Amino acid sequence: MQTENDSLYLRWSHPEEENVFRWVVYINRAGRWQTFIHNKNEQTFKLALVEDVNSSEAIAPVSQIAVCAVDRLGNLSPPEIISYKIE
Repeated sequence: MQTENDSLYLRWSHPEEENVFRWVVYINRAGRWQTFIHNKNEQTFKLALVEDVNSSEAIAPVSQIAVCAVDRLGNLSPPEIISYKIE
């Protein structure tokens, strides 16, 4: 994980990458999880650290990130969960 300006750059891998068909990235902002699905060759992701919620002035920072690998049968690996706090 690396931060630059107002963005967070994620990079991940799996010990058995030959069995990975998709990656699922979950982002928690203010108790609401967002799901992003990536192809097996996409192992990086850039996201904004803070985001406008419903076009109001409220800002929802990233609080947790989880990444799972998915095989061709749809089996999910256990998630790798990271808590994140903006300093």
